Amino acid sequence: MKTAICSILFATMISSADAHVQSDNVLTIAKAELGVRELGGAQSNKRIQDYFAALSANSYSDSVPWCSAFAAFVVSKAGGDISDVSLAARSWLRVGTIVDQPSPGDIVVTWRQDPASWQGHVGFYLGETETEVFLIGGNQDDQVSIAPYPKSRVLGYRRIL
Repeated sequence: MKTAICSILFATMISSADAHVQSDNVLTIAKAELGVRELGGAQSNKRIQDYFAALSANSYSDSVPWCSAFAAFVVSKAGGDISDVSLAARSWLRVGTIVDQPSPGDIVVTWRQDPASWQGHVGFYLGETETEVFLIGGNQDDQVSIAPYPKSRVLGYRRIL
């Protein structure tokens, strides 16, 4: 059921991104990566290592948090500037333009464990309900997927393209 809702939401958001051609490109690139997942154990998924390479972090395995690496890979492929981001999800709060009303393809940064900690998560905005924001992102349940996050955990929305 959750997968079906996310699929319908994703299709709707992709078609409504017409006003933001480059955001549409971001979502198209991200959508092509759906299902890429960690291998577990001593093995590391080569595609996830490609995400790390976007940030010149070539020696990391897929057991290291990789949401920021995925975002950097996608933005880089879409022609965006990733020079001010790192493997830390919250580094995405330093790039682009702050927006209050996000559009599909905008960056969303959320907090993990504690709002004041350094930990976070980053993904691409697809849509929202009254209480949740839907993101396509990496390292969501150890894979590239569409997942809901509580709006109460959002630290910021950024338009990067």
